[in-house]
Amino acid sequence: MVMSKWRMTNRALLIGSQTYGLQGCNGDVELMRDVLRTRGFDRIDTRTEADASRAGIIDGLESLISNVKAGDALVVYYSGHGGRQARPDMDERKAQGQSVYFQFIVPFDMPESEPGAFRGLLSEELTDYQRRMTDAFRQLGEVPNVTTILDCCHSGYMARGSDAVIKSVDFSEPRMFRTLGMRQHAEQLGLLVPSTGLTTNPDAIRIVACQPDQSAFEAPSKRGGVHGALTDTLASVLSDLGSTSVSWSVVGDLVRRRVRAVHGEQRPGVEGPQERLIFSAQSLAQSRALPVMIRDGVAMIEAAQMLGVAIGDEFDVIVPGAVGKVGTATVARIDGGSAVLNVSSPDTSQALTDSALAVPTRISLPKLAVYLDVDDAGAAALSELIRSGNRLSVGADKVEAIATISPDPQGLVLVDPAGQRWRSASFSDDVDGRAKLVQELEKIAKGHRLLDLPSGEGPSALGPVVLASFGALEGDQQVERPIHGAQFAEGEQFYISLRNTSKEPLYAWVFDVGVSGRTSFLLSERNGTMLGSAGTESEISENVCPGKKMSWPADVPRSTSDDGAVQGRPETFVVVVADQQCDLSDLADGAATSRGSPSSELDAILNEARIGTREATDVVEGAPALRYRLDTIDFVLEPAAASK
Repeated sequence: MVMSKWRMTNRALLIGSQTYGLQGCNGDVELMRDVLRTRGFDRIDTRTEADASRAGIIDGLESLISNVKAGDALVVYYSGHGGRQARPDMDERKAQGQSVYFQFIVPFDMPESEPGAFRGLLSEELTDYQRRMTDAFRQLGEVPNVTTILDCCHSGYMARGSDAVIKSVDFSEPRMFRTLGMRQHAEQLGLLVPSTGLTTNPDAIRIVACQPDQSAFEAPSKRGGVHGALTDTLASVLSDLGSTSVSWSVVGDLVRRRVRAVHGEQRPGVEGPQERLIFSAQSLAQSRALPVMIRDGVAMIEAAQMLGVAIGDEFDVIVPGAVGKVGTATVARIDGGSAVLNVSSPDTSQALTDSALAVPTRISLPKLAVYLDVDDAGAAALSELIRSGNRLSVGADKVEAIATISPDPQGLVLVDPAGQRWRSASFSDDVDGRAKLVQELEKIAKGHRLLDLPSGEGPSALGPVVLASFGALEGDQQVERPIHGAQFAEGEQFYISLRNTSKEPLYAWVFDVGVSGRTSFLLSERNGTMLGSAGTESEISENVCPGKKMSWPADVPRSTSDDGAVQGRPETFVVVVADQQCDLSDLADGAATSRGSPSSELDAILNEARIGTREATDVVEGAPALRYRLDTIDFVLEPAAASK
């Protein structure tokens, strides 16, 4: 098996700033300390309460840098609030495609901020400390082994469920968030000069709880106490993996799916060299490769069930250092949590050993769970129908299910994760009714998959070079609203503007995963709407959805609260940007999904939403990789009151 060997010294700085109403940061630090100890970290510096002050955090970072030795591994972890505040020249900077916000973490002594003594830590400062860590390894002639984990958010607009707390507070209210002295502090650091935002350090792994302007949550945990959603999930994934060593790409995929299952608005991410093995400087040629174990001459993949490996999945088998693949493998059975492989056509000159890797060529993705709140007789019929497809399974946990099926006097009802009916009408509890219900679930699963998809990695990575703005059309005026967490009323007109800040033309697609859970395609250009390069006449694609209105589906109930007020539901626009044209329109409901082999990594990834499987790409030798990025615009749509 390919494993990262324990380093000479594995060092970690764990920071918990439990301020402004948060309850789980100290527990997060304890949990991460336990997890890292099982991974061989023997020098762990924990800073909570007063020790998590600005000065205390800086002291810990300086200590890490000054003590770097050859072969070390470094981890910096932070749990607490994150903040974001507009720069003084926000409008001018936005017009130039530059960063318009100060972003910062909130140390324990943040309330003591005053002019000349800002107590926060700006994102640019954290980036500089990360750069100094990777530089320290480079000076030793070493591949940097640095991992930063940030369980915080930079803004918060909406929460899902009453037991989840957003890890951000209202920084615009002086009594809540003391940001006095921020601008003066930034001026001293030279951070008011033009900037296009932070550039990801290519030498370091950075795990973030959410995107810069999204929400991160803490909530009661199954393990007891309150924990940040990212921390709780990352700890579970690393624990479930045991000694299995996989890439950060695989870990990030697992964490993102699990967090989104419970906190739909939160989207964790992994930045940097995702092909690296976890907490290691070693890299894999294929970021999604899985280690092959040889036991009594039998090849297998450990932790198969939690990795989503299923019977019938297909792999190429490679051995590091060998040219090409040494064989192909198919999962024959799942035995004790491990996938037993049938390996065919092996290269007899390359004996399979524990250094072999299985590279997915056609795999089924982990199925999305549906919870059945029905009696045994009804559950049996539904279970068989649900399990017959590629996308759905029957789950034992209501919390992590994408939907619940419950009985009512008219038959069966479909309930969303927030406990609201997802369809107005009931489904008859017979063969025809159950079939229609599962068809609706399949459409919901397709939309859910689209929201889960990652941006490109490695050669397929495309940076955040397209700036999106979003808001309401009020007459001839565009009134901008937040990209995440805005509220819209049924019937309001909206616009989406996309600005390409790069020096090459790009192409965009916009999909709507509506309040119904179904997916639709919003633009007219099936092969992508062209966004001209910066400085050209077609640089800005203003209002790519001209004249469109927010609509409420006829089959989705207009729910009301106890006081009679209408209740909104979450809706998401998915913006896909790529550097080449291709037809993605079949991601919408009702479109045909019959396709040949995927022609690009984007095509392969999108097959997760189309058909519930992922296949290896069929790329022409020597052709440039298609680079792509997926971003979301999340908002709450409020229905008009139902007519009486």
